[in-house]
Amino acid sequence: MKDDKEFFEELFSWRDLEDFSRAMQVARTAHVGQLRDEGTPYIEHIEGVIKILKEELDIQIDSALSVAALHDVLEDSDRFTYEDLKKTFGTVIADGVLLLTKKDGQDMKTYMENIHKSDIKWLMIVKLADRLHNLRSIKLTGNPEKIIRKCKETRDYVLTYAHKYPIIKKKLLSELQELERKYG
Repeated sequence: MKDDKEFFEELFSWRDLEDFSRAMQVARTAHVGQLRDEGTPYIEHIEGVIKILKEELDIQIDSALSVAALHDVLEDSDRFTYEDLKKTFGTVIADGVLLLTKKDGQDMKTYMENIHKSDIKWLMIVKLADRLHNLRSIKLTGNPEKIIRKCKETRDYVLTYAHKYPIIKKKLLSELQELERKYG
């Protein structure tokens, strides 16, 4: 049985300020040399999601920002494992990253439901910020099929969970409508 100190250290990292800085270092290492479909360095996506959280949504929870920094480390890099993240950042951050990692073959509905059912209440807002940044940058890919697929996923699955967050829902709808006008 864990004592109170161990329980709370696992539940909420007491070294949050260190965590975010280290999370950015891990993200930079994990995504070094990687490019997104639109040809930009992968780390720019991570920075874009964090910027949305901090500047547009006023999210200052360091553990949420750490998860945002790490959200694609397990999915798009083979340099770190869940166990590495758990050892470095603790269970809450590692579990958040794991839940944001879409498994091979996992359908979008199940993926979004798993995030929604999480005990980490701010996890959905990280996912919504991720999707918002993806919608903002996807037009640069020049890939109409991918754009249409991501728009459909957003409308069919992501917006369902955005109703609790009217600011980001409005932003998602605005980006979605612009893309649908052009590619829909």
